[in-house]
Amino acid sequence: MVKYNFLEHNESDFPHIGNVDVFKYDNDFDYERFNATQMELQVCSVPWDVGEAHIGARTISGIGNVVYFETKEKRDEWFDSIPDSECYRFTTKYKELHRDMVIDVPIPYDMCAKHNYLVVKYNLFANDDSPVMYEGNDGLREWFWFIREVEFVAPNTTRLHLLDDAFQTWIYDINISGMILERGHAPMFAMKADTYLKNPIANNEYLLTADVNFGEATQVSHIDSLVFNDNDMYACVATSANPQGSWGAKGDGTWNVPASAYYTVQGQPSVYVFALRVSELNGFLSNVTSNYPQFKQTIQGIFFASAKLVSLGSSFTFASTTCYPVNAARKQFDFMKLDKTQFGYQSKYADIAKLYTYPYAHIEVSDENGNIDIVKIEDTSGKIDVSAALSIAYPFVTLQAHLLGVGGTAKANISFRNINQHSFSIQGQWYDTLRSWNIPTFAVVLSPAKENDYSTHFDRAQQAYAADMAKTNADASANTALANANDTADNITDNADVTIDGNTAQTTISNAGAQTDASYTQLYNSDMAIASNMLSELSTASTIAANEKQAAIGAVAGVAQGAIAGIASGNPVGAAASIGGSIVGAAAQIAGTNISNGLLAYDQNLSAASNRASATASNGTTQNKADNQCDIQTDITDNQNDVIEAHAANDSATMKGNALRDNTTALANNVRNRNVVTNAINNQIKQAALNEPSIFGDFSNGESATTKPMAMFANIVTQSKSAIASAGDEFLRYGYMLDRQWDFNGNWNIGKYFTYWKLKDFWVYNLNVPDMYMDKIRFFLFGGVTVWRKPEYIGKVSVYDNLG
Repeated sequence: MVKYNFLEHNESDFPHIGNVDVFKYDNDFDYERFNATQMELQVCSVPWDVGEAHIGARTISGIGNVVYFETKEKRDEWFDSIPDSECYRFTTKYKELHRDMVIDVPIPYDMCAKHNYLVVKYNLFANDDSPVMYEGNDGLREWFWFIREVEFVAPNTTRLHLLDDAFQTWIYDINISGMILERGHAPMFAMKADTYLKNPIANNEYLLTADVNFGEATQVSHIDSLVFNDNDMYACVATSANPQGSWGAKGDGTWNVPASAYYTVQGQPSVYVFALRVSELNGFLSNVTSNYPQFKQTIQGIFFASAKLVSLGSSFTFASTTCYPVNAARKQFDFMKLDKTQFGYQSKYADIAKLYTYPYAHIEVSDENGNIDIVKIEDTSGKIDVSAALSIAYPFVTLQAHLLGVGGTAKANISFRNINQHSFSIQGQWYDTLRSWNIPTFAVVLSPAKENDYSTHFDRAQQAYAADMAKTNADASANTALANANDTADNITDNADVTIDGNTAQTTISNAGAQTDASYTQLYNSDMAIASNMLSELSTASTIAANEKQAAIGAVAGVAQGAIAGIASGNPVGAAASIGGSIVGAAAQIAGTNISNGLLAYDQNLSAASNRASATASNGTTQNKADNQCDIQTDITDNQNDVIEAHAANDSATMKGNALRDNTTALANNVRNRNVVTNAINNQIKQAALNEPSIFGDFSNGESATTKPMAMFANIVTQSKSAIASAGDEFLRYGYMLDRQWDFNGNWNIGKYFTYWKLKDFWVYNLNVPDMYMDKIRFFLFGGVTVWRKPEYIGKVSVYDNLG
């Protein structure tokens, strides 16, 4: 039993107690049942705190640090493990209920001032054999207190002002079934960066609540690219011709441009498109220029396509070059696979998954012209692919692409048709990342000489042929004219011979006629003599006389007319012949009349004999004259024939000479005329060579073909190093903002060393805690509390170590 020595030895200080014997109080209560240790005390220091600060009238909460030992046993073991040199342990047989939140301990003030914590373990109020009513072994008999203040009472006594550590006292008796977690490490530790980046859209559940932000994403930390015109390239030639057809040859005049009735490319009406390796393009075009220049005019355009965008058919040879029918189908390409090393974060921040979400980082998908789509990493599947399709149906030469792996994992494969069936692969928000390029097309150049060579080839051949035919025809005409002229000249001599023969014959006839005339003249003279005799004798016979007279007049008139006709014609020979003929005719006329009359008269007049004698003498003279005349006429005819023959020979020779010269000139002119045409053709060729070279095809969409690739770029863009550090430190110390339900499993220790919790609400079951203490716990949880796994970690580990 406790002895109150002060009372015993200082009675004078207590009035009216002289007659009191405190030890003689009669009571049958068994006080010995309480003669047992009632309370165990441990004054020590702990590294956690009460969780609030008071600055004037302002209280700052949310800075509390507590330890969750997981079980009471582990908690007690820790306190028991504190060396005696670092704490005070003692027991008492009295029980202090701490209603005034103070307790006196037999420890000097200065020693108590070095400690901040008190552990009180209550035993049963009575011994185990005689417990008080309702007391059991499952009651709360361990209490934990912060030493708020120390007060000097006596040299060996210090009064401790206490503040209950409700968390350490009650937390193991609270069953929390759910909470609204405003902020904390729980979601942070639930998702590591590596796991998150494998499939961000599937793993972003706890990462997207708006949180602290200290900057904007402006720094490119990584670039992935997909170049569509790199490495193994093909030159694609769009032509209206058929390169696999027969192009003929210039030499044999079979040059042509073969073409099909129609072409389809990728199921679309178009022109024919074939491909060859870019390295062979120059040689191909040179061969075309040399052998098939007419092909270049059919080129609608040349464009370049990467082998990864096209598929090739069976090869064929054209212009000594291996060529391929070309087609294109939708292709899928790897574009970007996320990895935390791409972000360039310091190692102490690299495992914070939230730093790989917007606004701390994002992906900028751009093309070579700077058109940008912002892709949030949390909307990707960790691997971004590109679905691309090249259209080679000229002139609609385009490349279209979109991203796969952005905005969800839902996939579809769509089919559509033109002439052929095509497929279209989509995934997620593919429509937000559509890209389209107009493929640059280029033209070819052909020298004007080569273009003229084929474009005027048959025209020039026709001109040359026409010139040759004109020369041939003209030569034939000139040669015919020469032959005709020679024939005409020969006819002149032939005609002269005929004339000469005629003249000779005529002269012969004329001479014969002259002789005949002479004979008739002689007869006439005889007859005239007879007639004269008869006239003189028979003058009375009127009828005979009239007839004679009339005959004589007719004869004279005939002679006169013949003479006049010969003279008038300017032909003495003819005149003589006429005269002779007239005389003969007249003589014949007269003779006939005379014979008739003379016979009548002869019988009647015998005197005619004398007249005949006279006529005989006259006839001799007439015969001489006829002979002389015939000789003269023969000479004249001979001279005339000589002249005719000479003139005819001269005219014939002259005509033949002129005809030969005309022929020679004509033939020479024909050559010259043909040379004029040939020269004109040659000059046309030369003139054409001076023209501007021709351009076939189309130059389009090549503005940046030599300065920028045709590509897609995926740039990882982060905030500045400073902003990332600020946000990272905040997350490492206080975790993420969540602001929603968190499925709590009863374990407050999630971090390697500590876990921050700040709740908006929570609910419990088996709430066997007085409300005052529960309110203390609410203070911690609503204000924000850092729960440590072990006390020795507090103040000794960095926030950068906590992720583990």
